[in-house]
Amino acid sequence: MFKSEREMQDLFVALLKQRKTCGKIFEEVGNRNFFFRTDVVEYKNRRKIIGYELKLKDFNKLIKQSIYNLSLYDKSYIVIPKDKLENLKKIIAKYPEQEKINKIGIIVVNEKGYKTVKAPCKKSTRDYKDSWKVGLIQDLIIRGYHKSGENQMKSYK
Repeated sequence: MFKSEREMQDLFVALLKQRKTCGKIFEEVGNRNFFFRTDVVEYKNRRKIIGYELKLKDFNKLIKQSIYNLSLYDKSYIVIPKDKLENLKKIIAKYPEQEKINKIGIIVVNEKGYKTVKAPCKKSTRDYKDSWKVGLIQDLIIRGYHKSGENQMKSYK
């Protein structure tokens, strides 16, 4: 279906931007000090920051990253190709941290669009006590993102 994760990410971002309620979109957001990098972040306001993790194959790593993202964002989603949903469900069923997995939403993507298969937790999962986690937007600004959401730095694409 998709040849690369980058191809899927580009399509998913284009689809997100088509929504009327879409906030500012940032790609490959991370913090160098703590070695994480979220594939796509949607910033609606200070209390509505949504993280999306995308993967084509390594679903164990995808789940670990998404569980980590629970403390960084108000909502966290797993984004996978539509034809891989059954594989993900098998891995999720065996995963030991079911309480945390239940807070994560699942989105499937194909060439025509995307669909939310499972909604994330309604209550914010972000931990406001850790100061470095609250500094996510400052990190975006430091790394060269413009207020419009456009990356002013050269991309690795």
